[in-house]
Amino acid sequence: MKAKTKLMFNITTNNQCRKVLYWHDLTNKQQNELRDDYDTIDESIFTIYKDEVYDIGDTMRTNNFGDYWHSYIAWGFDFGMVIHFSDDGDGVVIGTYNG
Repeated sequence: MKAKTKLMFNITTNNQCRKVLYWHDLTNKQQNELRDDYDTIDESIFTIYKDEVYDIGDTMRTNNFGDYWHSYIAWGFDFGMVIHFSDDGDGVVIGTYNG
């Protein structure tokens, strides 16, 4: 039987709710920067955090960050971005984590 390990991370957030965006909501410049990375553009969902567009539909689901955070994007071994989806799915709260 394997023992469960609780991971310890520092999470920073301002609890600001950001809009969930679809391809048609992005500016032409944002679309052009992302176009080569997507085969199924119409199915992707995005948000903007610190002036960067993030594909929040392609994140890893987890419970390693507590019950509030639904998924994450790793930027490195022990740092990245955590995401909380609103109940209606129209918004997200973003936080950053580091271990």
